Amino acid sequence: MWTFLFYLTTLFLAGIISVILMVYLWQRRDESRTVLPVILLLFSVAIWLFGYIVELTRTDLAERVFWADVQYIGIVILPVAWFIFTLEYTGRTKWLTRYGVALLFLEPVIITLLIWTNETHNLFRIIESFQPTELTSTWEIGRGAAFWVHTAYSYSLLLLGTIFLVVAFFRASSLYRKQIGILLIAAVIPWIANMIYLFGPFPQYMDPTPFGFLLSAILISWSIIKFHFIKITPVARDRVIENMQDGLLVLNKENQIIDINPAAEQLLDCQAKDVVGKPAAQIMSVWPDLVERFRDVTELHEEIAVSRDEATVWYALRITPLTSRTGRFLGRIVTLRDITERKNVAGAFATLVEQLPQGLAILQNGRIVFTNPALTDICGYASDEFKSLSVNELLERVHPDDRDIVSDAVSSQYLAEQGTVNVDYRFVDKFENLLWLEQTSNRIQYRGQPSVQVVISDISDRKATERMLQEAKNIADQANRAKSVFLANMSHELRTPLAAIIGYSEMIREQSATQSVEKVINRVSHIEFSANHLLTIINDVLDLSKIEAGKMTLQFEEFDVRHLIDSVVETIRPLMVKNDNQLQVDISAEVNRIVSDPVRVRQVLLNILGNSAKFTESGQVSLQIFCDRRTSDTTENNQIIFQITDTGIGMTPEQVDSLFQPFSQGDSSLTRKYGGTGLGLAISWRLCRMLEGNLTAESAVGEGSMFTVRLPVQNEQAEIALKTEINNLWLE
Repeated sequence: MWTFLFYLTTLFLAGIISVILMVYLWQRRDESRTVLPVILLLFSVAIWLFGYIVELTRTDLAERVFWADVQYIGIVILPVAWFIFTLEYTGRTKWLTRYGVALLFLEPVIITLLIWTNETHNLFRIIESFQPTELTSTWEIGRGAAFWVHTAYSYSLLLLGTIFLVVAFFRASSLYRKQIGILLIAAVIPWIANMIYLFGPFPQYMDPTPFGFLLSAILISWSIIKFHFIKITPVARDRVIENMQDGLLVLNKENQIIDINPAAEQLLDCQAKDVVGKPAAQIMSVWPDLVERFRDVTELHEEIAVSRDEATVWYALRITPLTSRTGRFLGRIVTLRDITERKNVAGAFATLVEQLPQGLAILQNGRIVFTNPALTDICGYASDEFKSLSVNELLERVHPDDRDIVSDAVSSQYLAEQGTVNVDYRFVDKFENLLWLEQTSNRIQYRGQPSVQVVISDISDRKATERMLQEAKNIADQANRAKSVFLANMSHELRTPLAAIIGYSEMIREQSATQSVEKVINRVSHIEFSANHLLTIINDVLDLSKIEAGKMTLQFEEFDVRHLIDSVVETIRPLMVKNDNQLQVDISAEVNRIVSDPVRVRQVLLNILGNSAKFTESGQVSLQIFCDRRTSDTTENNQIIFQITDTGIGMTPEQVDSLFQPFSQGDSSLTRKYGGTGLGLAISWRLCRMLEGNLTAESAVGEGSMFTVRLPVQNEQAEIALKTEINNLWLE
């Protein structure tokens, strides 16, 4: 009797334990999908236990059959609950569809119907005998076909679930092997209990099988509670987390570590078995500031720097709340990604951008969002000033002639019409200086948004050089054209005297026998004039060639200016008479002797007077010679001035500017009318410079021209040459 009462008491306590665990897990049902199958398992165990208690105390056959049928409600559910738990736990949730679960419960539903209708068909049990006693009753029953079908089905589910756990055990990480090992023990216990019942020396009524399932449910519950209701199942967790390169920590509401992956183990220099269940502050004690800072933060994405092995390591820290399906806060997921290399690259790139000699700007939505220091150096605007200006406001600083091409370049970039766009334009900087800028722009992604990157270089110096080169080219082209005109004119100038010389020579040869001496003399005079003219042209070309080649030599000597002027006037007078011009000469009384090259001075004066005589008709040409006193010494004069003025056709300012260029005349049409090569004045200007003097011209169209020759009275080159000659004579 006492044995029976002890057994009943044990069954009752086991039932109470199952109910308590079921209520406890029901309150945490949202924390894990594996909890609900365990609750169902405990529910089936409780029905089995309490139904078994009542069945054992019934002495009436009908009552005992009824309560035996009641307990089978739990018995048929139990293997299905176990199998669903193993599927959830091992990550085989794809089988747990609505139709899959319905199929699993199809057999328990059918068996339950057969049990409750057994009196009509006896497919589940056959009662062979029934004997009531004082406290209980005994019976002998036979097993029908439905019983053995259910037994096979139940044992198949139990065995298949156990196999899934074994496979998961070998695939799981070390963190989960202990938990799965406990579950395997829980799976084996009911088998052992059932074997004891079948083959052990216990009374028929003492079935230890429900105790085995209760102990299994207790171990499962303890395993889940021990591991803090880890939301991710081991297999799924291994696939997702174990191979993550980012460190991952899962914290519960009490900031205890409930999961950690290998990357985090390496980061924190610990092992999962040593830290799971411990406070995060204890494990991360090397970073107390970070622990305190993020203790109550539930959601964050931030970059942090920590000291590690005497070096600074950068991490991307992300904190994500862990919630149940109903939104209840369960804990936090913390991930740490090592971004040190990216930070170093970004730092190097930032340094490169900071030191880049070209200006760099990034445009987004019509505004500048980034500039580098070089752009400030180029344009004068600080970074904040650039960001406060819109693109349209900056376009107003572009030269009006270039504004359209810059606007088109920016617009085409925003519309993605072109890849890289290059454009040169003029820009007025902050200090109102006009700059030439070269701009290269292309589309990029900046901070996740489409943008335009603009690289700007100051090319003002390059443009100035190009402008100078262009001007030089223009001058060279102009000189080339002038030479072409000169050659055309020279051809005419050379052919005319040569034709005269040849023609008159033939006439003298043919007519010398019949013509008078006077006519021969007249022909000879024309030959002489043409020959002298030709000689003058050739001498001009040779003189210019010598001057440009640096081969022209000067013979300095002291001579009387008045005697030189008399010779010049006598030579030029026939040209004056030819064009009916009056020549007026005025020599200041203080003009006396100078030291220079008399031949070259005479050449200069003849060239200028000859031009005045040629371009003046029925007018007046005047020659004034006076001294320009540059010192306070009254006995010496610094310079002597030869000023030639005419009342001829005059020249435009443009013609005056090119007057002293070789092979150039004021107008090529004048050459055809007046003749000449355009070399005389160019040679005269160069000779004046060689004599340490100068030649200038002033003119107005229709009013005549004035040429001024300035020569030193005492030439420094002459003095040096004279001293050298005296020294040479002394040495000899």
